[in-house]
Amino acid sequence: MEIREYTLAEIRDFIRYLQGIYDRVRLVDPVECKEIMTGEDGVWAGPDCYAVWGGRSRCRNCTSYEARRTGRRRTRDEMLDGRTVHIQSVPIRLRVPGKDAFSCVIEMISAGEAEDDIMSALFNRYILIYEIDLVNDWTRVIYESGEEGSFGMFREGRYSDFVERYSRERVSPELSAWVRETGTPENLRQALMEKDYIDGAYTVNYGKWRSVEVRVAARKNGVPVKALLCFHKVDDDRAEIYRLRQEQNRSKELLKVALKQARQANNAKTVFLSNISHDIRTPMNAILGYTALALDSLDDREKLAEYLGGIRDSGSHMLELVNNVLDLVRIESGRMTLFLQPVDGLAELEDAVSAMRDRANRQGLEIVYSAPETSAPMNADPDRLKQVFVNVLDNAIKYTPEGGRIAVTADL
Repeated sequence: MEIREYTLAEIRDFIRYLQGIYDRVRLVDPVECKEIMTGEDGVWAGPDCYAVWGGRSRCRNCTSYEARRTGRRRTRDEMLDGRTVHIQSVPIRLRVPGKDAFSCVIEMISAGEAEDDIMSALFNRYILIYEIDLVNDWTRVIYESGEEGSFGMFREGRYSDFVERYSRERVSPELSAWVRETGTPENLRQALMEKDYIDGAYTVNYGKWRSVEVRVAARKNGVPVKALLCFHKVDDDRAEIYRLRQEQNRSKELLKVALKQARQANNAKTVFLSNISHDIRTPMNAILGYTALALDSLDDREKLAEYLGGIRDSGSHMLELVNNVLDLVRIESGRMTLFLQPVDGLAELEDAVSAMRDRANRQGLEIVYSAPETSAPMNADPDRLKQVFVNVLDNAIKYTPEGGRIAVTADL
């Protein structure tokens, strides 16, 4: 086990965190058999460390002494106030301003049978622990295993900058935005209002899975003000579970997108059918009107020819609308076929303008056409290409107020 070196501020924060887990946590000097008391500016010798066991003189087989001597974590059971307690001692080095770093031991006492789960999690499972000040948007390292250091990130600084840089440099691209959004101080405070911790998993840039826990370290009036950001690796079995869960979530998102697109398409179809019904009614009314006028003018060949021309134009317009509906059906069913062949694009455009010019003139509109005197060879379906041009001109005529001007310009 690598012996971790703490600053005074780091050890005070770490002890506060451990005090939320164990019945008692203290810093001891097993050589002098003294508790080590800590303040903001320094440390001093406290009461005899063995006084907690009922005032007897030095402990036999002192767990903390063995931990310091061997440089390894030691555990044992002991009797305290008539009940069995479990003692865990972890050797560390403490760095105090103005003094050389010295060896001491964190001693944790918990009631009940010997269980190493919590310490195993803290000193074996976790790779790195950051303390987050959610009020002042600040973070700093309070524990690291030594395996990967602080991931190449800064050890202390603005928390928002840490999240932005970590999500950009360390997290795989498909999950970077999720980590960045979830990890903001505002979102963490909101998520921890009703819970003491939240967790999640993601992949880092080199493909390995990593799990992270965010635990409340302090609250003020029920609002989280400090939290601990705990990173740990994920074993192969859990990585497979996380991978499958991620694929499931991605499938759900794809289904949501598909459902949204289907609804939008259905709404578009409803709007289209509503519009086409209105558009069909217009030429149909015109045909009925011209027919009635023609029947009343059978003896007037000039007027009869005019009314029959109106019936022809309105019928052509209605046929065009029906063909548009049929085209939509063909497109949706995948049966739309294009007959590609060499065509002159400018010639098709000019034909469409000529076909629509009379209609524009009847509505008091002017179409101004400008194109280079050359050809524009292309490979296309001539009927569909002309239909595109006609539809664009039809919309221009429909939505241009009377007396307006429609400019059609082609360029190569």
